[in-house]
Amino acid sequence: MIDFNSYTFFMKILILFTLSQFIYASTIRDMESTQTLSTSGAGVGSIVSVDSLQLNPASSAFVRNSSFFAGYNMSSFSDSTIKRSEDDELDGLTLAVIDSTEVASGAIMYQNYSEGAIKRNRFAINMSSPFTQKTSMGVTHFYTIDKNEITKKKIKKHQSNFGFNMVANPKTTFGIVVNDLYNTYKDQKTLGALGFAYHVSDTIQLLADAGYNYKFKLSDTLLYKFGAQLTFMDNFTARAGYKVDKFENLKGYSAGLGWTGGKLTLDIGFRDLTSNDDSLKSILSKDEKLREITSSVLINL
Repeated sequence: MIDFNSYTFFMKILILFTLSQFIYASTIRDMESTQTLSTSGAGVGSIVSVDSLQLNPASSAFVRNSSFFAGYNMSSFSDSTIKRSEDDELDGLTLAVIDSTEVASGAIMYQNYSEGAIKRNRFAINMSSPFTQKTSMGVTHFYTIDKNEITKKKIKKHQSNFGFNMVANPKTTFGIVVNDLYNTYKDQKTLGALGFAYHVSDTIQLLADAGYNYKFKLSDTLLYKFGAQLTFMDNFTARAGYKVDKFENLKGYSAGLGWTGGKLTLDIGFRDLTSNDDSLKSILSKDEKLREITSSVLINL
């Protein structure tokens, strides 16, 4: 005869174990700066300062300034067919400082944010330098601590991203980036991407990136991103972007607005994401939307 009390207890343990393994295996996305999010992550080929920590480690080599950056990101789900809690939403802070000279540029960054059951503390250090008069190389090293708030387990990782930039002419720049070259996150996203930036005029810039997760098939992990920014009234910059990422199975558009006055720059950004293919695994259910909002302040020192 079956002891139903023992059977019920065993099934509860099995369900809890299976659930804990599923939650622990869940991943957390990288948190982007306000300007990067506003162009849907496009900008591997552009010349930027603080955003070089996340876009292309080499791109800050041609920037000559020192600055402090602070940004805050938050997100929410809508049209969800499954029960969501506030813990599922990405929420967190980014702090960064960059300094540059004619010889080299360097930056440090700290991020503290959470998404789902994972809480992340991430430290980064960047170094870039001109290779020739029109080219540069750079590396960003990340030290990441991911803690599962349910199992209390921690995963500590080191990751290095490498980048190359080239100024083709005064209007056009190109960039190549290889993220996580040492295969730190074995079943997660490892990106190789090529990007270009083109100045249509003094006030309009176009961005385009394409890449894939080189540990998997190109057709299954292809991503492409397009962005644009327009400077108007001397002090304002409007941004917009669109991306499709087959590996994360996400697609969507973004927009942002920035204001610069003296040494101070204020930015806000917005992104709306949906599942790219409802038949494949995604953090979003069918017809569900993920809305992200970010704001930041940049102070030139």
